[in-house]
Amino acid sequence: MASGTAININISLLHLQARKFYESAIRLEPGFLGAALALVDLHVAEGRNREAVMLLERYLRQWADDSLHIKLAQVFAATNMLSDALSHYQSALRCAFS
Repeated sequence: MASGTAININISLLHLQARKFYESAIRLEPGFLGAALALVDLHVAEGRNREAVMLLERYLRQWADDSLHIKLAQVFAATNMLSDALSHYQSALRCAFS
């Protein structure tokens, strides 16, 4: 049991370090979508879906990018918000073919 606790603490510490890294990257280069998408993945892994959605929506206000719509659709689908997911998959297709 003790080793399982140590592993959970290490994972939490790694997530915290990764979050700080991605947030710093975004502050330094706000248009770096790779850092934003990685931070979204981290939020989702931690069960922080609301934060993931808020970050993606903030980026979508500035950049109409199909990868942002796809990621947002995936978060919505994972949280059983299927009509929102469908809407963003459709938006991704419009971005990709415009």
